[in-house]
Amino acid sequence: MVRVWETHPPEEQEPLEWILLTTIPVICPADAWEVVQWYRWRWLLEDFHKALKTGCRMEQRYLQSVEALWKLLAVLTPMALRLLLIRQAAQHDTEIPATKVVSQEVIRVVIHLDKRHRDMVTAKQLWHAIARLGGYLDRTCDGPPGWQTLWKGWIRVMYTLEGVHLAAHFSSP
Repeated sequence: MVRVWETHPPEEQEPLEWILLTTIPVICPADAWEVVQWYRWRWLLEDFHKALKTGCRMEQRYLQSVEALWKLLAVLTPMALRLLLIRQAAQHDTEIPATKVVSQEVIRVVIHLDKRHRDMVTAKQLWHAIARLGGYLDRTCDGPPGWQTLWKGWIRVMYTLEGVHLAAHFSSP
């Protein structure tokens, strides 16, 4: 068991306290802090799982074999990770450049499809633009984009990008 707590919480807030149960031997403080770090990553892993389950609709794909599920997981995992990266960057650093999370080519496609922004500078702008392509209304009273609208927008971007690549392939001699 590892117990950690805040000694100086923010004003007017209850101090944070975690009691973590683990099967990993904890011999020294470094071991305890490693267990704490793993727990801190739990929320990111939960979000990744939600990206696969809700965004990519992993559970709604009625496949007949475990082998087919593994193959689908191999295809969907990179997409779910990309969407998670875009969202994490947008939420944690509102000024991170969009080019840090996707290629310039993807940004050009998003700009072409989403007429609101003629220049896509930040990951947050990219996140919202992709979600708008999936049906997110992006009104001031709306919460952040969800996985389903982000997934639908991303698929639209990927199909368009595939069309761009095909057009370039067929137009070259």
